[in-house]
Amino acid sequence: KLSVVNRIDLEYFLNSILTPLFPETTSEELLAAVAIAARTNLYYLAANPKNTYWAINGKDINYLGYKTTGNSDSIMDAIHMTRYMVLGKNNAYEGVVDPILAEWQIPGLLNVKGGRQVLSKIDIAEGKRLAAKGDNAAQILKKAFPEATIQLIQTSPGAI
Repeated sequence: KLSVVNRIDLEYFLNSILTPLFPETTSEELLAAVAIAARTNLYYLAANPKNTYWAINGKDINYLGYKTTGNSDSIMDAIHMTRYMVLGKNNAYEGVVDPILAEWQIPGLLNVKGGRQVLSKIDIAEGKRLAAKGDNAAQILKKAFPEATIQLIQTSPGAI
């Protein structure tokens, strides 16, 4: 039996999964909130792999191998502006970030079962309404995941 392991950069992977899910017209603040939540899940999965050879099984997250050609500039901007931002527990030990498994119901967006799931208190439609009324990404995430805070992660898992 042959297994293939594809190691890709975390930010590149984020771009490839978000691009097909959100139209160009999605608000900048909602995209930033979604990028932070998706990155949080990637960091969580990289830190808690189910397999010693890979952190994420593409089949488990419905990853179809999207190339990032024809990228959405707004998604790339949101990913770049939120680089190293993740959602962590409010009671994190000084300087130690413990990413949560942020379960925000967005079809195709790393809704991985298991672990210490934290379910969002609002859905993506409510996130859109909040962004339209002027809430920023931090405010949207605070309403979605009140038990978490945005934290800067100091180390990068590199490729996943």
